[in-house]
Amino acid sequence: MTVKAFSKESLLGTMRSLWNPRKGGIERPRILACALEGSDRFLFCFTCENDRRRVLTGCPWHFDKALLALSATDGRMDPGEVSLNVQFFWIRVRGLPPLLLEDSVGELISNIVWLYVRTDALVSGGGLGSYLRIRVGINIDKPLRRLATVRPPDQTVAWTLEVEYEKLPHFCYYYGLLSHTGSHCALRLSGAITEVQYDDLIRVEKKEFLLRE
Repeated sequence: MTVKAFSKESLLGTMRSLWNPRKGGIERPRILACALEGSDRFLFCFTCENDRRRVLTGCPWHFDKALLALSATDGRMDPGEVSLNVQFFWIRVRGLPPLLLEDSVGELISNIVWLYVRTDALVSGGGLGSYLRIRVGINIDKPLRRLATVRPPDQTVAWTLEVEYEKLPHFCYYYGLLSHTGSHCALRLSGAITEVQYDDLIRVEKKEFLLRE
């Protein structure tokens, strides 16, 4: 997702090399790809179900640091009509007490604003502290959530938690959309928003780098 011009041929070549790597010096033609005429959409066809599953579970994917929005289809509908507004990410939330690092709390957190998929069983961050790692589907037509407030049913205290995203592509630090960066933000250009609302701590990789220092 980007408002910048890009090479469709370059995108297709990049994703083919990522999704269909050479093995033993021989490239197996397991993925067919084409650009849809009159749009910025692409159709990828997989001859191997394992390849298709690997690509979908590996989301999010990037091209030139922008999100490559993906959605599965069975081929029965027009590819140009397939909805791409829900995309899947791993998020992390820190600051919960150990007894609340469990699947049910992960589901409760994600269902506030996201489509819940699952909670990773590995929640220990070692020396960086523990966290919940949750697979979620987010509506990319809305700003990224920075905070999540949750109160488990058997608790009297509500917890407001910072949300961190893994493999987060370029996005707008002014409004939080994945479709553009701040330099192309209409709200910033119109003066409706004058200061950034996000920082790099929303990125898991940046947060862990700072925690290690």
